[in-house]
Order: sequence, then C-alpha cells, then structure tokens
Amino acid sequence: MAREDEYVASKDTVRVPSADAGPSASVPGGAGTRTGPAPGPPPAAGGGRGLRKRGLALAQRLPSLARRHWLLALLLAAGLMLRVATQIAYRPALFYIDSLRYLYDAHGADPVGYRVLLKPLLLVGNLNLVAVPGWRRRLTQGAILCAAFALPILVYCSVALAVTGHFRLSYAGTNEFYGRLALAVDCQKLALPADERALCPSHARAVQLGIDGLEHNPASPLRRYQAAHPGTFAAAVSGFNRHLLRQDPAAVAAAIGRDALKLFAVKRVTAAGDGPISRWQFQRGYPLYPNPLYASAITEQVVAKAGRQFGGGVPAVAVPLASFLRGYQLGGGYTPGPLLALATLAGLAGTLSLARRHATSAQRDAARACLLTFTSAAAILLISDAFEFSWRYQLPALVTLPPAAALAITALFTHRREAPPQQPATVPAPGGQARPN
Repeated sequence: MAREDEYVASKDTVRVPSADAGPSASVPGGAGTRTGPAPGPPPAAGGGRGLRKRGLALAQRLPSLARRHWLLALLLAAGLMLRVATQIAYRPALFYIDSLRYLYDAHGADPVGYRVLLKPLLLVGNLNLVAVPGWRRRLTQGAILCAAFALPILVYCSVALAVTGHFRLSYAGTNEFYGRLALAVDCQKLALPADERALCPSHARAVQLGIDGLEHNPASPLRRYQAAHPGTFAAAVSGFNRHLLRQDPAAVAAAIGRDALKLFAVKRVTAAGDGPISRWQFQRGYPLYPNPLYASAITEQVVAKAGRQFGGGVPAVAVPLASFLRGYQLGGGYTPGPLLALATLAGLAGTLSLARRHATSAQRDAARACLLTFTSAAAILLISDAFEFSWRYQLPALVTLPPAAALAITALFTHRREAPPQQPATVPAPGGQARPN
C-alpha cells in the first residue's frame, strides 16, 4: 500500500496521490491516481535573486571542491601569496628594459594596441572541440575556431591602419628575424649583394651582441644601416634575411633546435647569445638597466620620474621579502627541465595513441584532448624559439605540457570498460503484464 506522500513517475506519466487514495492507490491507473504529463522543472528565479542563489550555492560547494582538488587549490594559494609578496617587495611595479617605450610612446615600433585599447575581446576554444564526432564536423568547427582567432587580428590591424596608416600588427617583424639569422649564420662566408653587406656582423660580434643586441642595440649593424634610397630600409633587411635563410637553412634549423632544448636543461644558465637570465630573477635591490640597450636607460631617476607621473613613488624595496623571493626562485621555485621533458614525451606518446585500434571512447577522447594541448604547446614554443630564445617565452610550457601529460596518462593507462547499454525499465501494466517504461 502506498503512503500518502508517495508518487511513482514513468517516462510519460506521473501518479499523484489524491485525497481519497485507498488500497487501490498502488495500482497504476486505479482509484486515487491521476495520470498526465510529467511536470517540468520548477521555474528559475528571475533577476538578481537567481544569481544570488547560484552564487550562494557555489560558495557552499567551494570547501568540498577544495578538498577534492586539494593540490590545485594549494598551488593556486601559493601562487597568489607569491604574487602579493612581489607587489609588496618592489614599488613601483618592476620595470623591464623596454618599459619606457610603452609608457611614453612606442613611435610605431611596437603593436599599436599598447596605445589603443581594443574593446572587443574573444575567448574561444576548449577541449570539447576535439571530441566532436565525425571528421566533417571537426573540420567545420576547427574552421570556425580559426576564424574566431583571425577576427580580433583583423580588427587589430584595421585599428592600426586607421591610426598609423599601415595594415599590420607591428613593423618590427622583419627586424625580429634579423637577429636570429645574423647569429645563426656566419654571413661573412656568404655571397651577399653589395648594398646588404653593411648589415652583416662578424660571428664574434654577433655572439657578443646576441639576438637582443643585434635587433635593438644602437651599436648593431641593423641600427647603423643607411639604406641606399629612402623608404627601402625594410626591403633591404628582408632581402638580407632571405639570402641568409636560403644559403644556410641547416644552420638556422640547428640554432632553433638548440634553443628549443634549453627548456629541458637541468640548470637555468645564460647561454652564448642569449639575454642575461638575471632579467627574470628576483633581486635584493630594485632592478635597474643603466646600459641603454633600447636607447632608453632604466635608471633610478627614470623610475622615480615615472613613479611620480603614473603612481608608485620612488624605487623602494622590502629587503626581507625580496630576499625570500630570490631564495625561493633560485632554490628550486621553478619547474625542473627534466620534468618538462618527461611531460613532453608523455604528451607525444598520448598524441600517437590516437593510432590505436582497440581503445575505449574515454581513451580516444583523452587522446584527442592530448593532441590539442600538445600541439598547442609545440606550436607556441617553437614559433617563439624561431625568433629568439627567452625564458619569458617559455612560460606557456607550464600551462600546456603538464595537462598534455595528464591527458596522455589517462589515454594510455585507463582501462575502464565501457558500460553496457542500459535496458529499458518496465512497470506493471493493468492486467498483470509488464510493459516498457
């Protein structure tokens, strides 16, 4: 016999006890029962009231989520504390060697976006893209994703055209590849046109300047070069780059490969031709750059002037905090290179596991997601290494290679069997015969 608060629901009908429910209430369609369409979900609360309820519900779940994902929560908390410690340790904000160009005026040397705020922001892409069934749908959604990324670039270049008269991200693209090629190739041994010979430094001079110096130092051949005719500077540099790349592509590829492998080094050191690693390390004093690599020295007076103009005051350092940050960083506060190498190998193995014939759907989905994250890491890191090795350009490895490794482990070592198809439930029908629900 059913209790007064009991109800039985099926796929299409729901039984609602009535006030005169009696012994026959347990029989579908009998006395005391009404049948009809199943009620839908309760209407959502409208306006800010619903948002408040959802916010409160999320806040109530946070402790359980933190316990479940305790390692992620621990790393996030540690990163937040280090960020706060850095903000307190160095005032005003830390300057870099090219910070003044962005503060006062890029003069067209850098993307116009530093001076023009782009309001449209587009955030597209997730791991669901690679799990879409069917190659045609994957290609369609992939094309949509590429178009979504191309749209902000087109908008950016359109803004640059309106402001500077040039449809481009930055005019420095030709110059950026000059440093890589001039350092990788001994141009003194190559046949070059007479008007490009002045762009060729000796190999010893190229190593001394490094890629940064070859592109930005006032003593670089690039900065001293005088084009034969007005308006032909960019064409001359492009021609010089093209001759070096065509005559010795193996040297360029080898240089890029050596730089790519630096990510996996056991120790962080400054290699020949690289920018000083001290630029990326915390210092016990306020870091300054008195040598004018970018024709703008970063001295105490320059920082103090910027601090008065933009806020922050004169350079000041909380020495105990700065010493802690430096000790933490040099004493192991970074992801070891061999660990990133293992993550890279795991990501490669997970990507290649797509070729397996016998795999569950969960393994295939994990392998596709691994393919996305691993190829994203390879593309971002190799493209940056093609121009210049810099430790700041290696940061994307920290958010792409570990997830690729985790997905690879899921794809390679998860052996859960797929659940068998669920049989439809049956309910007794009037007359004693069962009918499918």
